[in-house]
Amino acid sequence: MSEQHPQPGPQPWPQQPPASPWPSQPTQAPPLRQAPPPARPQPWPTQFNPAHRGIRFLSAHEAEHSRRWRLSVGIAGLILGVGVAFYAYENIASVVRAVNALEAQGRYVSQPALMNAVLIIAVYVLVALAYLGVGVWNIVARRGISSAPVIASLVLSAIVIVLIVLLLIRSALTGGAPQYGGLITNVFIIVRSIGLLRMKKEPVPYGTAY
Repeated sequence: MSEQHPQPGPQPWPQQPPASPWPSQPTQAPPLRQAPPPARPQPWPTQFNPAHRGIRFLSAHEAEHSRRWRLSVGIAGLILGVGVAFYAYENIASVVRAVNALEAQGRYVSQPALMNAVLIIAVYVLVALAYLGVGVWNIVARRGISSAPVIASLVLSAIVIVLIVLLLIRSALTGGAPQYGGLITNVFIIVRSIGLLRMKKEPVPYGTAY
């Protein structure tokens, strides 16, 4: 008997997984790493010009304060100059009236008394001219950095304060009216002048026009 071999029949399809009722979501790619921000450029240090060795300048902030303070010192000097000049004029008029009154009575002023009055008036005139000159100097040089006008104002105010203190002592002894306005104004000039002289100056950098 011949052996019968089974005939190959159609093979069944492999079982598929059940379809999901939700639509498939695309696979998300991993987030890309952000590049670090570029480094901020560091400013170069200020290079100072050796051609301007010894020359100093003020920063923008200090220069603005310097202009204002020099202007205030100059205006204060002009005010004091006008005030002292007016006071000198009053003294001259007072001396002239006194001399005329004595001459009308047939009397004369003694030579020492007249010389004393002339000397006091001359001091007032010189102080008034000094105040006016220094005041104009500070106003004209308000945009510069020269210390000369500031030192002149400081020295003048210091000398006048000594004279004012002597006049205050004399007024207290003789019963005259003390003059505090001039004292306060001169103290203001001294304080402002010291502040101007203490301002820090720096060397001249490259690119600065001088």
